Amino acid sequence: MLKGSAANPSDPNQPPATPVKTVTPASNKSPKGQARAARKAASPVPRKVVATNAPTPVCSEDIENWLNSQDPPVAFEGCVTIMLGEINEEESQKNQARPEALDVETVDKYIQMIINGEKFPPLVVYRQAKRYVIIDGNHRYAAAKRRGVKSIEVYIVADDTSSDAIFLLTGAANVRHGKPVPTAWLQHLAAAALARGFTIEVVAKQFGLNKKQIADAQKIEKGRRRADRLGLVKLFNALNFTTQGYVSALTLDRPFDTMLRLLNDLPWRGAGLASFVTEVKKMSSENDQIDAIRQKRKELDASEKARKVKGRVNVNTLTDPIGQINSTLGKIMKGQYFQPDRFPRLYLTDQDRSEVMQRLYDAADRLLACVDALKNATPPSTVTNGNGKPPTPTPTNA
Repeated sequence: MLKGSAANPSDPNQPPATPVKTVTPASNKSPKGQARAARKAASPVPRKVVATNAPTPVCSEDIENWLNSQDPPVAFEGCVTIMLGEINEEESQKNQARPEALDVETVDKYIQMIINGEKFPPLVVYRQAKRYVIIDGNHRYAAAKRRGVKSIEVYIVADDTSSDAIFLLTGAANVRHGKPVPTAWLQHLAAAALARGFTIEVVAKQFGLNKKQIADAQKIEKGRRRADRLGLVKLFNALNFTTQGYVSALTLDRPFDTMLRLLNDLPWRGAGLASFVTEVKKMSSENDQIDAIRQKRKELDASEKARKVKGRVNVNTLTDPIGQINSTLGKIMKGQYFQPDRFPRLYLTDQDRSEVMQRLYDAADRLLACVDALKNATPPSTVTNGNGKPPTPTPTNA
């Protein structure tokens, strides 16, 4: 049985499969499997008894073939029906191979499919203490729970399955089916798998990556180890995956340190980071590389200050503050990225969050300037041209 939960969890969006025959548990297929099954039978882990009128589990030959195709094959017990309450939801959502825990639209779609009477493949879980943690099937579980389903079909991997194997299964499950995982995130998982000692061939197969993508993941993992050695791992992890790759290309420690601090302190807007790193690498002297990075810091700092000044609103030129406010609010409200329930799931790193927050602060400054202009504006109805009528507005360059 696992001593703790596996890292970098997974979640499945696997579409429903056509019911197939009930299959004999894999643990009974060989003498070794029979011995493992015997140990399971003697396990003190209790399982609640599902009502005798519960439907026959809908097994999946595809899932069984997948578990058996691992190297080495993953032994399992299945498929069986357990109570939904036996699943540790908190640990299951931590055990995700996706950047977000759950996709709301996917869960809603699955709920509708349940209402329509469609059947789903079993979940894949492992035992932790007296409960179960999901390897593959978080979205299906969430949909079943919201519909008030009491029991669910699962495959239970053997208690002696290593946490490394659980990690690899969790990531691979999302490559096989469901909502596509961003390539950069798969490379992030691949780097973690390489750090755990898995071979390039195994990682490439499990995560569906090519040799170049694996090489990039290796380079980033090497950069992360160097950052850890230098006491900079928090700064390194705050960058997005692509930026980590650029910084990792700097092979000398001091330029690596200087560049890492620059990218954490100032946002690099637009393209040019890759070409800049390439130019820095061509410099033979370590001091020349550091000087180039420091000069770039000065340029970025000046550019950022100029951008903020340019973005300010001159309240004296606002002739239609209400219209300007409505226009700004309209742009915000129409953008799906600004929906509060979806917005927090859009960033993956601290740097992403920092850049988005800066843009929101800029928007907030603009709105506050509009509010100030509105407060200080003289209502047109109170100003007359001598005959009791408001004067004709004089156009200005707003």
